[in-house]
Amino acid sequence: MQSEFACHIGLRGKLFCRACWVKGVDGLDSAAPDPEPGGGDDGSSLGGSDRSDVSEDSTGSKKGKKRKKVKETLGQMIQRVKNFVTIGRLRNKVETTNKLKSYFTEASTVDTKTKVQDQRTESGIKDTYQLSFLEKMFQSYKGKRGRTAKQAALDAYVAQLPANTTSPVWRIKGLDPHQDTPVEILHVVLLGFVKYFWRDLVQLQLKNKDDKKELLITRLSSLDVSGLGISPLAGRTLVKYSGSLTGRDFRAIAQVAPFVLYDLVPLECFETWQALSKLIPLIWQPEIIDIDSHIALITKEIDSFLLHAARWTNRWFNKPKFHIILHLPAHIRRFGPAILFATEAFESFNAIIPLAFAQGNRIRHLLSGGLFMLSRTADSAETSPSKFSKDADAWGSIGLGPRHLVDAPNTVTSYLGLREKQTPVSGVCTGDKLSNRPVERTQCGQHIAEYADMPGMFRTCKDLTLKNGDVCVPGSFVIVRDPHRIGETFVGRVEEIIQRIGSVQMYASKPDGILIQQVTLPPDRVRYGMPSVVLSGQRQVCQTEDLLCTVNVQHNCMDNACAPTSTRPVFQERIRTNETRPQVAHVKNPTDLILNTAQMRDAKYLQKFRIATPGLDCDSVIHQSAVNELAALKRATATAEGQSNRNRGPAPMEPTTTTTTRVEPRALTRLRDAP
Repeated sequence: MQSEFACHIGLRGKLFCRACWVKGVDGLDSAAPDPEPGGGDDGSSLGGSDRSDVSEDSTGSKKGKKRKKVKETLGQMIQRVKNFVTIGRLRNKVETTNKLKSYFTEASTVDTKTKVQDQRTESGIKDTYQLSFLEKMFQSYKGKRGRTAKQAALDAYVAQLPANTTSPVWRIKGLDPHQDTPVEILHVVLLGFVKYFWRDLVQLQLKNKDDKKELLITRLSSLDVSGLGISPLAGRTLVKYSGSLTGRDFRAIAQVAPFVLYDLVPLECFETWQALSKLIPLIWQPEIIDIDSHIALITKEIDSFLLHAARWTNRWFNKPKFHIILHLPAHIRRFGPAILFATEAFESFNAIIPLAFAQGNRIRHLLSGGLFMLSRTADSAETSPSKFSKDADAWGSIGLGPRHLVDAPNTVTSYLGLREKQTPVSGVCTGDKLSNRPVERTQCGQHIAEYADMPGMFRTCKDLTLKNGDVCVPGSFVIVRDPHRIGETFVGRVEEIIQRIGSVQMYASKPDGILIQQVTLPPDRVRYGMPSVVLSGQRQVCQTEDLLCTVNVQHNCMDNACAPTSTRPVFQERIRTNETRPQVAHVKNPTDLILNTAQMRDAKYLQKFRIATPGLDCDSVIHQSAVNELAALKRATATAEGQSNRNRGPAPMEPTTTTTTRVEPRALTRLRDAP
């Protein structure tokens, strides 16, 4: 859709990017220069993704010809990859409109259909709105004989055309479709990178390795997902149906992948997964405090991800989405957090629904009580030409009949996003039904001096709802606002939620205090590209408003060799059965924990504790990647040739001394002997 707005030929073209002039491998002209501003018809840039050399608008003479793939040299491959992982010269509105005008000018001369198609292929600019007029122009002189008669018929048809034959989008003031169509993070990241990597893992790397697939299933099903805001993972579904997963599934996979893949894939693949998991929370961060530092950080993480992917294999750069992600920082600076222009919320408006529901935003405005200007009479139109009025009587809203459509939750309210959600009450806690006890029998009384001599009885609670809606329980890890240092936060573990019997807080179902055990994050203990969590002896009592969010913490199974030695029962229809499934047991060193900074929820609080990404040298990584790729191609060629020779059977025996005379055809003899 965005390529359609920008009058771009699409991802299948050799000029696959709608925002810049980066170019895929072109077997016809691999050394074509970058187009100059204001351009020529042959504008293109070097390198890019290894897409099809023939675009969607290939000429008829090219159809049916299977072009032999050009073998790249080491230098050519290095240059192509470098161009792919950098932003090319940006497209602009003026250049594109001039190009579209040149199509029309060229089509105004007879017998130029092939030439226009070639220009469209070379530039990657394709206006489907204009194309309908061009096709009719080409058909206007069909059946005419003689160039003069053809031109006369064409001129007669052109005279009937409207003044503007290009897409109306180019006449919207202030809009540049090349730069104002932001990256779709759902399709580029979740349904792009994560889907590519997950299918590669399950369908290729673990192909015919049932034991490793079962281990992956067990690890996924055994993961602790507290703090992630998702349901426990169905490992067997994620692996067995890897080709039929949705964006929600890939969203969960991206947050936990490093903790289940560490010994199932090569090191280069694992590091690429780590880089992707560090990038995704930055992309889905809904609130940006400092735009400049955020843009610098996300740009660095995108570059790191692409270089890790190149070090794994540069074959990933056959996929245009690995280049399109480079334009995301500019779109975030232009439009704000990427989650604001994500397409998850609009997936229900695909295919048939837009045709029947094209006025979705307008209907949502009306049914939610929005106002609209009442129809004006001819007299009022003359005296008040403005389309806006400050007169309250000039505005109205829908009547009671239409309002009844959204009085109760139904399909309409679901599609329009009008269904009210019950928001949890912040600070509410639930008692654990244990008996009341004096303060010395509570952890607060044992560890906090101020509580040691408090009179009265106390009780503990089993859960607490935070301001952001998270529910924490004793044992949960949370990010806490430091009450002693303004603006500072720390990670801690909830040890106890306490209420004093008869207090005002108890009658309001709120806690009198939350005992927090602080943790440290040693910078020298980094695993999975994330900080280690070390419980300290420091404890303090905090209030509900100091707890910002819950965070996800995982066990360091990589160093402790955790195995599926335990079992868990299987529930069917909420009934426990006699069946069991294997489960990973964290027997060795259970307090060796990792803070999961791949968590997407509450990234604005959690990213403060992320581990800085070490820099990679772009030139050396790309050079080594190209060397590895060419070596792999040589090995594959040698293997294929060896297999072909084996299929041919044994070589014929040596001929005997009997010789035969080859009789050449008379015509061949004359041709050979000719001077």
